[in-house]
Amino acid sequence: MNGRPLEEPTDQDSHPSDPYFTDSPTRGLLTVIGACLRNFYDVPRAKQIFERSRKSSKAEAVMNTRLYGSLLEEFIAMTTSKDPIGRLVWLEGSWVLFDSMERGMDVAVPNATTCVFMLAA
Repeated sequence: MNGRPLEEPTDQDSHPSDPYFTDSPTRGLLTVIGACLRNFYDVPRAKQIFERSRKSSKAEAVMNTRLYGSLLEEFIAMTTSKDPIGRLVWLEGSWVLFDSMERGMDVAVPNATTCVFMLAA
């Protein structure tokens, strides 16, 4: 070791658009979203957290097409529920999210995977 004390981590980004070193609360929210989406554990909660996060400028760097694709995939999978009203809510939610991507209202843009999910819908 060089005799210097270790620096304490901060909640400041190393670079505003760096997806790997965002602030800790944002990384935590993304982890919760991923956990909620896994095996349909709590998709409504994932959607709620996502909607709040996408309004945050800190989360903008990690709002990528892969995350949007994961949400679209789960939203569409939720349309297989037995509740007919619930099906329509999830289907409409997936189209609203995809439409915002297509119109450029979000950082994420559609790719082949997201288009396939929407064609399946």
